[in-house]
Amino acid sequence: MATIKFLEGVEVPGVSEFQQPTATDPTLYIDAVNNKVGFRTDTPESAFDVNGTMRLRNELNVGATTEQNLFVAGGTGGQYVKMGNYGSGNYFGVNTNTNQPKYTASFGSAGKVVEDSRIVTIKITGNGWSNLNTTPATLVAAPGENKIIIPREVLIYRDTASSPGTGWPTTGNIGAWIGNSNGGVIAEFFQIPRTVCSQSGTWFWAAPGPLPQEGSFATNWGTSYDKNKAILFGTLTKVSSAPDWYIQIRYSTINLSAGITANVDTTIS
Repeated sequence: MATIKFLEGVEVPGVSEFQQPTATDPTLYIDAVNNKVGFRTDTPESAFDVNGTMRLRNELNVGATTEQNLFVAGGTGGQYVKMGNYGSGNYFGVNTNTNQPKYTASFGSAGKVVEDSRIVTIKITGNGWSNLNTTPATLVAAPGENKIIIPREVLIYRDTASSPGTGWPTTGNIGAWIGNSNGGVIAEFFQIPRTVCSQSGTWFWAAPGPLPQEGSFATNWGTSYDKNKAILFGTLTKVSSAPDWYIQIRYSTINLSAGITANVDTTIS
């Protein structure tokens, strides 16, 4: 029979038939003074405090009524988890900037939720434009000796100032770039066209992932990477008086041993 223990000295209406047990690890502990219930704990810190594993045999629905802010389907066998209010024009219907996505999730071995990629937004303004043609700015710091950064996508928002700034190239295809440097040799992951960089007004520019470098479409459909390299931003010419740019990058940081060499699924020999 389960033991029910109440906070000592407190009378709980309707349950006077239960006796005060002396067990030090009660199955159910009710703190009627502070409105707390504990399972397998006699010092609950929250309104419902479980010390141990909790199993739910049917669905879980978190929300004031039917919002399904977090929903876990019930029943036997593999089920599904649903989160948020999709299709409302915001991430999960959230307008607060502190709750916008910073990470994307994936699933590892045995269904464990793991971090897949990170999302960072960098603002370039004022003196931040100075000498980007000779000293590129760091958008994402170098990750560490045994790691590489793989950029997944980029979005750039140009602010509403009427002038694009001065000094943008007047010939060629590229105005600015995002990539990394190996001994001064630049590997460009994203190349922003000069015609986009030099146009007035507000604009958005996006790329789904690193594209072949200019002039190499016939021979190179990928991009090479180096260990422990930062993601940089630079311009082809010296630019001044440019309006604010917001650069948003989604990228993955991969540990070469844990993520690749020790994570082999199939070996062909």
